[in-house]
Amino acid sequence: MKQLLTTFFGIGLAPVAPGTVGSAIALLMGIGIFELLGTLMLLLVTAIISIIGFWSTSGIDPASDPAEIVIDEAAGQLVSILPIPLYLHTQTIMADYSWVMWLAAFTLFRLFDIWKPGIIGNVDRSHSTGSIMMDDLLAGVFAAISLTILLGVTALLLSQFSTGVAQVSDSLRRFA
Repeated sequence: MKQLLTTFFGIGLAPVAPGTVGSAIALLMGIGIFELLGTLMLLLVTAIISIIGFWSTSGIDPASDPAEIVIDEAAGQLVSILPIPLYLHTQTIMADYSWVMWLAAFTLFRLFDIWKPGIIGNVDRSHSTGSIMMDDLLAGVFAAISLTILLGVTALLLSQFSTGVAQVSDSLRRFA
């Protein structure tokens, strides 16, 4: 049972890049949950997968962190997408670019998960109880923060651009 959970139902047995495959499947699952069941269910599923991840990876030597264990990537990826529903609900100008948001969350999570800057790397190298899950959850938090900044700047630029376009359009109508 634990192997089924730690491999995220066998996804971690992918022959190439199991962490990336696990992250991609978690992203698609997250998008589906958000689209079909809403933000609160996405939060709940993220919490449940994280809890199950801590339970199912307990007893595994953190120093080994086998590649087939991808429940940590799934949890971290889900954390990274949590800002997106906020932007889709509050920034209507961003709705046309939702696919870019999902792709950016995926890319940022993989970047922080592989690069492991600062505290992420410290936790990963600590080989302490829970470090298998914690480094990926922290990578998800770093990705979510980066995504929030990126989305905020993008929304600001898009709103400025659309305001400028509207002003030019109004000016052209007056001359017509």
